[in-house]
Amino acid sequence: MAAVLGAGVGVVGTLAVAALTMTATRWQVRTQAVDAHAQWRRQVRRDAYVALLNALGEVNEDLFEISMYMYNCRQPEELHTHERMLHAVAGTREVCRLAWVVELEGPEEVRGYAHVAGGKLNVWLVCLSDWYEAVRDGRDASEAEERTRAGMHEVEELIENLIAAASEVLDGVDQPPSFASTRLARP
Repeated sequence: MAAVLGAGVGVVGTLAVAALTMTATRWQVRTQAVDAHAQWRRQVRRDAYVALLNALGEVNEDLFEISMYMYNCRQPEELHTHERMLHAVAGTREVCRLAWVVELEGPEEVRGYAHVAGGKLNVWLVCLSDWYEAVRDGRDASEAEERTRAGMHEVEELIENLIAAASEVLDGVDQPPSFASTRLARP
């Protein structure tokens, strides 16, 4: 009788250890999958953010150089300015394309800044073009110059905010998942 009782306890103990081992293994596999997905998601977002910021930086540099030339010279150099404007237009299209990727990848904190990026560049570009044409045609350019300056500041502020939001999102994704987020759902 004692042997049967001992065998029963042994079987129950073995089954309990097996169940605990299975649960721990499932939890570990799920945790690793969540960690791998979070790392992949962070990398995809990082790549999208970097591409958008690089494109924004290039267009910002083009428009800034044209603005500085206009501020300092007051006489637009047709060929140089026109080529830079065309480059900025192409760059703005690229920013819009990359912004769509960032809008897709999100999250909301970054999506909003990406959504307005192309528009703010276009506004600056149009204001700068108006200023350029007013100076070239000998008209009063003070209003267009002021709008250009405002557009430049809006783009600079957008870039700063986008960098801050993207950094916050990427830093937050690095946090290890909590136990509650890695629990397996029961059927």
